[in-house]
Amino acid sequence: MFISEALNKIKTDLDIIGMTEEIKIVEKNFQRILENKQRNKFINFNGEDGSGKTRLLEEIKYRFENKYFKDIIYIDDFNNKNASNEEQYNTILNYILNKVDKNLRDKYEIYIKNLFLYYLKKILQIVKIINKSFN
Repeated sequence: MFISEALNKIKTDLDIIGMTEEIKIVEKNFQRILENKQRNKFINFNGEDGSGKTRLLEEIKYRFENKYFKDIIYIDDFNNKNASNEEQYNTILNYILNKVDKNLRDKYEIYIKNLFLYYLKKILQIVKIINKSFN
């Protein structure tokens, strides 16, 4: 049995050669966005087939996730088409609650649940707006 996290680590632990400067440029621009010095930025990656564009983006994603987004949760990781909405909601909520210190969870669990529900409703509103714009 393979654990996807271990497979991802193997894939991304390979040294990337000759792209150090490009990675620094992307990170510098990302830091400017985080510091609110710049609102957004488009960076284009182009090159010949097999020149390493995808590998470069995988490396950037890996570095950013481990430096800036250590506790990020990807909802797709919890997407179970056989589960009801309530089951998926509870799975994600329990995942979040298990990440929180036990003493804090015991003290603030109701607030965490309410906050999670609030943001979930906001996300669903945004999804509805996006879906309407494509129809």
